[in-house]
Amino acid sequence: MLVANGHYFNYLVSKTLLKRGENFVISPHYFESWSDEKKNVISKYFFSAILNSDNDEESENFYLL
Repeated sequence: MLVANGHYFNYLVSKTLLKRGENFVISPHYFESWSDEKKNVISKYFFSAILNSDNDEESENFYLL
């Protein structure tokens, strides 16, 4: 169970979506507003989750909102 408030709660929801979500959509306009670093970090984390990697990495770039 998640016990958090505010921005940290949103971060945990974002990270959970990246780690457990099988299908989600990000607006191309919103995606293009991200830095190359954020795009790379999120892609790497998402694909490692698909491969069932037990990745507990933390990054401010996981914040999707």
